[in-house]
Amino acid sequence: MTERVDALWQDIVGPVLGAHTSVRSVRDGVCTVVVDGPAWATQLRYLAGELVARATEALGTTVVREVRVVVAGP
Repeated sequence: MTERVDALWQDIVGPVLGAHTSVRSVRDGVCTVVVDGPAWATQLRYLAGELVARATEALGTTVVREVRVVVAGP
């Protein structure tokens, strides 16, 4: 399932967020996303509910029920 979400990620988040984020995994409805900085993590967390709805629309099913954000290390 990770591959499907990853393939549609740019459509789900848009080009700006897509340039700073990537899907690490999708397990048990939790989509773990890696961001390249704390500011992007805050933005993604703020939009989490909307991103779940967009993912459901893009995938045609409720695969993603939660978005977990991880900031990439140095």
